[in-house]
Amino acid sequence: MLHQLGQTLISRGVITQAQLHEALRIQEQQPQLRVGEILFSLGHLNFGQLDAILVEVHQDIRIGQLLLMREFITHKELEQALLRQEQSGEKLGEILIQLGACTQSQIARILEEQRRFREGYDELWRTLRRIN
Repeated sequence: MLHQLGQTLISRGVITQAQLHEALRIQEQQPQLRVGEILFSLGHLNFGQLDAILVEVHQDIRIGQLLLMREFITHKELEQALLRQEQSGEKLGEILIQLGACTQSQIARILEEQRRFREGYDELWRTLRRIN
């Protein structure tokens, strides 16, 4: 399976498959580096391109998407909870727990995952800002 960021960059025509494979080979040797950093340092994309894609891929990840990705809830359960959220203004996680769609520990795990996504994006953005 290829890297999500890389696949998005390829689908947008920003990089080629060969460029992604090159970055992934480098990452195998230097796992502390992120694929976006490697592609940027190789000159395969500029800061604006990387920033725009990172916002799309990582920053906007929502709790409902993560719960679906981890198969903690179904699409039907998410739709039901979102409708209730529109009416009540309650937090989505609280509604899903009340509906019995998922547990408190699952919500806590997803919120932590969401936080890590956002922190990773913020850290990479700060690093690239210093370079640029």
